[in-house]
Amino acid sequence: MKRNTLLLIILAALVGVAYFVQQGKTARLSTANAGIKQRALLLPDLAINDIKKIRLREGEKQVNLGHTDGKWTVTERNNYPASFEKISRALLSLRDLKIAGGQPISKEDLASLKLLSFDDGSKDNTGLQIDLMNDKGEALASFIVGENVKTTGGASAGSFSGPEEPRFIRVAKEDGTAWMVSENLAELQPNPQDWIDKSFIDVRKLKSAQISDSWGAERKDENSEFTLMEPKNGDELDTAKASGLANLLSNPNFNDVLPKDKGTPDFMKGAITARLATFEDFNYEVRLLDVKEPGKEGESKDFLTISVSANIPNERTPEKDEKEEDKKKKDEEFTSRKKELEEKLAKEKSLEGWVFEVSNYSVNTLLKKRGEVLRDKPTAPPAPENTFPATTGAVSAPSPSPDPKPEPAPVTPPAIKKPADDKKPAPVKSASSKPAADKKKK
Repeated sequence: MKRNTLLLIILAALVGVAYFVQQGKTARLSTANAGIKQRALLLPDLAINDIKKIRLREGEKQVNLGHTDGKWTVTERNNYPASFEKISRALLSLRDLKIAGGQPISKEDLASLKLLSFDDGSKDNTGLQIDLMNDKGEALASFIVGENVKTTGGASAGSFSGPEEPRFIRVAKEDGTAWMVSENLAELQPNPQDWIDKSFIDVRKLKSAQISDSWGAERKDENSEFTLMEPKNGDELDTAKASGLANLLSNPNFNDVLPKDKGTPDFMKGAITARLATFEDFNYEVRLLDVKEPGKEGESKDFLTISVSANIPNERTPEKDEKEEDKKKKDEEFTSRKKELEEKLAKEKSLEGWVFEVSNYSVNTLLKKRGEVLRDKPTAPPAPENTFPATTGAVSAPSPSPDPKPEPAPVTPPAIKKPADDKKPAPVKSASSKPAADKKKK
């Protein structure tokens, strides 16, 4: 009991020390704001149109975004196109980021709140550092996003009315001030895959799909069911098992794109090939590789490459007896449609040569083997087994008697001729009669 009591006393002492340390930190952060020049915006002079480079760093993670030739790219993905919409949204939110409060802060507290820069601290006491630069790499703004503000009902509590947990931020040129904002800036993450442009191929109005040499399916029009190509031995396509065919790779998403040093031709060895044709005369060749996750049973990652071609007519064939007003309208529709298809082809052609990591549900139908998409054939009923009647008194049906053999026709004996009445038969000599010569001798 004495030992347990001693342990409880030590534990209570540690809790008390931690409490007083935290209270001291809160007291320092709650110091009067005298001397701090308050302002409404965190970055009031930010000229977002001059920003041509963005760098986000946190711990071991980093992403660099660059603006060249009129488009944003992701450096860590061999300058693959970045999402212009996401970057624009992020820059506008930083330009309009409002300050909810500010307090003087010591260098000791900078480290504890992860507000040290990468040049001054380590990954353990540095938060998310964001550098906004011009085309020469000169910093237009640099700041560190630190810990969440932990409000405990003291001086800082109640200062924030936003739905998100407030964050501490330190602008690089303002070492002695910790600003607080009511947004957590969760979208600003240093992950390259989060910033790439996720627009992808869009296989519309699928006409046919040939999956390697395994199986293929086709349909006559957009409203018809798919049927098996080159069926053998009465095989039929089970549309329920291949239910994803109609929407196969229709507006799909991808998770990431591999850097060129990883997405090599050797990496795609063993991939299956699928050829897709649409009613819009677009043709896709998709190579798909399913890679099992080491140490994760039943889990895998799927990678694919694509090539695309299309037959887009240059002119419209007028209909017979077409009216002039109809001709003008249909010509305009044809021109607009032609431009849309040409833009779609150019966009999808730009995806050639890259290796994409996709979600399994997007390509699951392509991974099915022939036997997995065929309709189950009815099984023949089992042959009846020979049964014998039990000898325990059970009565069994009498077995049918064999057909009787036909009786032979009666044989009529030959007729016997009777001797005439006036003629008597000659007497038959007895075997014991003596010859006549013997009678004379007597």
